Amino acid sequence: MLLFWQVWGLVSLNSRDRIHDPLGVWLYDILRRCCLVCTTDQEMAVRSMMYDVRKLSGQWWNLGGERWKYGPLVDAEDSKAIIRAYLRRLKPTNSTGWNVPDMILVYHLIEFVAGFVVPEAEDLLPCLIGDSIDLFWQSLIDNQFGHEQTVLKLGRMFIYILKMINNILPQASDYTKEQLLDWIDKSHFIDLLGRTLLMCTPGVPGGAYGHEDDGHPDFMTCTNEICIHLQDSIPGHMFEPKFSHILDDWIKYYSFLEYRCEMGSSLEKHRENARHVQGIWKRVLHTLKQADHVAVAVGCVPPLCSYARCPFPCDPFGMRNKCAQCPAGYYSLDCQTRDWTCGSELGPHSRRCEIISRLESMGIRAKH
Repeated sequence: MLLFWQVWGLVSLNSRDRIHDPLGVWLYDILRRCCLVCTTDQEMAVRSMMYDVRKLSGQWWNLGGERWKYGPLVDAEDSKAIIRAYLRRLKPTNSTGWNVPDMILVYHLIEFVAGFVVPEAEDLLPCLIGDSIDLFWQSLIDNQFGHEQTVLKLGRMFIYILKMINNILPQASDYTKEQLLDWIDKSHFIDLLGRTLLMCTPGVPGGAYGHEDDGHPDFMTCTNEICIHLQDSIPGHMFEPKFSHILDDWIKYYSFLEYRCEMGSSLEKHRENARHVQGIWKRVLHTLKQADHVAVAVGCVPPLCSYARCPFPCDPFGMRNKCAQCPAGYYSLDCQTRDWTCGSELGPHSRRCEIISRLESMGIRAKH
């Protein structure tokens, strides 16, 4: 396998146009099949393939009609094999706990895989998106990239998520669309968007205000584009039964973004940035058909509930929240659900039950 790769590399380097001749194309085709089907050293295979892609800057799959002179390099089965090889790398490597793959490798790998996704691989789209989202979430809470790079790196990876959705979803069956929504619903999609959007706001580490980077759209732009593609490709009635069971998460991020918009820096560009972030979050709510649900839920939260601000900025993602009626304060965003449910004058957890009963009385099903 490595010999094929090395010969292919020499052919490419000696080519007059620095791209390929027929020998190089066919050697690469053999290499790809060996990497994903035959070789046991798949890590080395994938690293070699990604090196080739970076060296060619993606030229070989953008050759248009020229590339088909030598026969199709990727068919549906090839595409599925590449996607499955990618998904294997997202799984824990041991049974004792989550062992996050090297995100630098995954970052280049997802760039590579996105170029091979074809509409005929639609049955793998739900797990492809769901598993990728969960991996991004794990890397975010583990701070693998560091605060200063998180928004930038996630924005770039979302570009390739967007490409995958755009390649498959418009022609996908209703069954695939339903499955995709189920996977998104079960994944950490909302948490990933909510927390990363918080990091795009003033006063938060990693929240850069100049978003464009060497032609790469920023995270907010990619999120908005994903919303457009979902809305254009999936009928609205498919969204409505999903997502409403995570009302406390909706409220958590809605309240934080509203707070940042109102209480942000005195600089106008920072306030404008906070409003932009809030607008993207509202776009997500409308895309997933949850804006009305959130409006009802927010209206149920009493003024003295947990979003009374505490003056101790211990949470690296923003101000610490402290319940106005409960002595316990929570530092983590993951704990804010418990924080606001305990803040009700009705007693611990009954606030959420009241919201659920109100929603159900309006004909909206909520998961207990």
